[in-house]
Amino acid sequence: MRMSYFYFTVLAILCWSLGNKTFAQSLQPWQQPNVLNPLLPGYFADPTIKKIGDTYYIFATTDGNGWGAGPSQVWTSQDLRNWKIQPMNWPNTHWYWAPDMTQGYDGRYYLYYSQPVEIFGAVGDSPTGPWKPLVTDGKSMIPNLYDSRRDYPRRANLSG
Repeated sequence: MRMSYFYFTVLAILCWSLGNKTFAQSLQPWQQPNVLNPLLPGYFADPTIKKIGDTYYIFATTDGNGWGAGPSQVWTSQDLRNWKIQPMNWPNTHWYWAPDMTQGYDGRYYLYYSQPVEIFGAVGDSPTGPWKPLVTDGKSMIPNLYDSRRDYPRRANLSG
């Protein structure tokens, strides 16, 4: 009889605790649907976020159609919640991949990005430009040295 009373008490406590508590974790404010996720409207890849003074900057591949062929742009925010798009005068291309910006020791800002297989750079007096190319005549800082005629892996003809 005592054992039955013990099991009944344990079962009652267990049922009571299951009815009054949820075991799933509650979502944090930033995990709620449609709240800060995504930060930016649209499709962006390879983001870089920088804080300079009291402003945050996001530079990213503008991936409007899924392959990084959008125009260059930078987004700014004071609170990481409300973002404004800033047009950029650089580069004038639709191949703008994995951009990054840094402040140099001289106080100027340097923007680097890849354009399919070459690295380009620009310098400006503000994190949003206007930008001037680091190399003249629209040439890349690090050119594509790949020669498809020489460097392409040769395949053995196994059919004879």
